[in-house]
Amino acid sequence: MMKTKREMDKDTMFSKIMPTFADHMPGSGSGTADREGSLRKDKKALFNRDDSQAEDRDAVVIYSISERLVLKAVDEVVGRFNTCRCDRCRRDIVAYALNHLPPLYIVADLSHVEKVELEYDKKRIFDALVKAVLKVRSSPRH
Repeated sequence: MMKTKREMDKDTMFSKIMPTFADHMPGSGSGTADREGSLRKDKKALFNRDDSQAEDRDAVVIYSISERLVLKAVDEVVGRFNTCRCDRCRRDIVAYALNHLPPLYIVADLSHVEKVELEYDKKRIFDALVKAVLKVRSSPRH
């Protein structure tokens, strides 16, 4: 399908305004595969949240405090309310709770993340999880 002149002008203007982004777009010239591979590698390194390895405790990565606390507390709340424990319901509960909590991201090493988690108001987490459990329990999607 042919692009109209207006669409071509938009593409040209976009490439002039955002040259770095346009260089990484699929099909934007030579070396695209190399650039895409390096972007995937950079993204993987940026969002490396595997804190199970003790030797990487000093690694500085991006953490979502709200997400970590919700995931730690979901089983306890589900157990208290005696609701379905299937993966679908648990994921729905986590998603609903996270959508009703303010996002809190930090860039830090694991030891600092644990300190921030201790200072965070756990009542907000449990309130969001209780509301999520009641919502999902009233209309499960499985």
